[in-house]
Amino acid sequence: MNCDDLLYSADVPTDDKELMGKKERLYSLAACGKTKQFLGTEFSIEQIQGMSKEDIDKYHSRYES
Repeated sequence: MNCDDLLYSADVPTDDKELMGKKERLYSLAACGKTKQFLGTEFSIEQIQGMSKEDIDKYHSRYES
């Protein structure tokens, strides 16, 4: 079993799983240095960790569009 299986097999409400997935995508962008390109603003992983649910939703939506 890998880390992703453990993350998504836990008894976590669906909304929380969705938020974790969005956060992971933003972490990936930050780790690659691509937040400015895809989100219009530079973010570090630490900044993403401190974001509210609303900010995660906002920036993930920006990423998807």
